Amino acid sequence: AQFYNVAYTTELDSNIALCLKVLEGANYDCRIAIAQLIGTLLSRALQFKPPEGSKIKSLSTDEVFTYLSMSFLHGSISILKTSGVDLGKSVTPREVRVGVTEAYTFFFKEMNNPWVVNNLNYIVSHLLDLLSNSKATPSHVEAVYSRKCIAFVMDSLINSLLGEASQLEIAKILITSVHQQMEALNKSDSSLSDAQSSQHIISTALYQLSSVVLRLGTASMTLITDHIPVAQGKSIMFTETVF
Repeated sequence: AQFYNVAYTTELDSNIALCLKVLEGANYDCRIAIAQLIGTLLSRALQFKPPEGSKIKSLSTDEVFTYLSMSFLHGSISILKTSGVDLGKSVTPREVRVGVTEAYTFFFKEMNNPWVVNNLNYIVSHLLDLLSNSKATPSHVEAVYSRKCIAFVMDSLINSLLGEASQLEIAKILITSVHQQMEALNKSDSSLSDAQSSQHIISTALYQLSSVVLRLGTASMTLITDHIPVAQGKSIMFTETVF
């Protein structure tokens, strides 16, 4: 994948679809190898700069994360090209979801630390938004499973790619997410499905926040004293949101 650019340009759809198919029923070693391939293909696709005059277009960050989210939620990327697919009948086998979870971690490692730091807000929002999709949480058991998958990706980010300053930043992002979801829950017009989605996001965000605080130790004291901006002219305190 490093040298043959067709693999992550014109043949990207076919290769990702094949990888997802192979993940079904794959053992651990095979799953890790396929996840690494998916992560490598997507990182190369995002970094690829087509020659001037080429008909090949480079992928945007949104497009790459759409490949990952569709793979995680539906176990397929065919819906990116086929508008007639019934999403309600698309169910992701657990072994595929685990493989895609691993693919996220390999993708972030391939993109390196500076890119992850610069896109931290986008990444955290994307991962938490996966839990707001009913395909990730069709039942209590599946919801717990999906939350563990998202927690695994975030733990990988925090433990492997982020320094102290970035860990403080991700903590602030998580606090902001909890605040936004709490406000959504307090709205009188929120539906039951919206409330359930918010609860999944809040649960995961608080778990990750506790993990970051424990990892930072005394360095996390700034979270208690700092005002965290959540909107223009508005800020919140750590204690107001968590307690």
